[in-house]
Amino acid sequence: MNKKMLWMSVALIVIALVIAPVSACACKITGIGFIRGDDGKVWANFGGNAMPTKDGVKGEWEHNNHVTGNNFHAHTVTEVECWSEPAYAGPDAPAHPAPLNSATWSGSGTLNGVETCSFTAVAYDINEGGIHRDGYEIYVFGCPGAFQDTATSDACDPLAGGQNPLNGCLAGGNFQIHKAAPWV
Repeated sequence: MNKKMLWMSVALIVIALVIAPVSACACKITGIGFIRGDDGKVWANFGGNAMPTKDGVKGEWEHNNHVTGNNFHAHTVTEVECWSEPAYAGPDAPAHPAPLNSATWSGSGTLNGVETCSFTAVAYDINEGGIHRDGYEIYVFGCPGAFQDTATSDACDPLAGGQNPLNGCLAGGNFQIHKAAPWV
């Protein structure tokens, strides 16, 4: 394949991804939980939901970091997207009833009740029960005091070599990623 054909193929793939309808990967995300720091103390808790509706997207999200004192409350969710992460769908992976195991959602909210910020959150619904397997990341940006908190699933996924509940896993709680209603 020559370079021109390769670039045209790449361009078509990018265009298909950009204009793909949200309903192709529409889902509902619900979650609540907490993360411990290296000292074993709870340093952040979170919870909320995000989902498509007939009229767009809705949801709310709360994230409290007990170390920094940051309290973020998302009042508006504008995007929801889900997919199946192949690394978590192998033959040794735990049983998972949903075909979708990863999600991202974004929108806007307030930081410490004052600053209007944007946010993007990511969830990994790796195993039922969620503790020490599910992962979570949140990025709050576009305002003074912007921050990120993460609990990556690879750090606590024994299949990926991790098993440290004090470093990057949900210490409590669970994420659920559901297929959206058929009308979405």
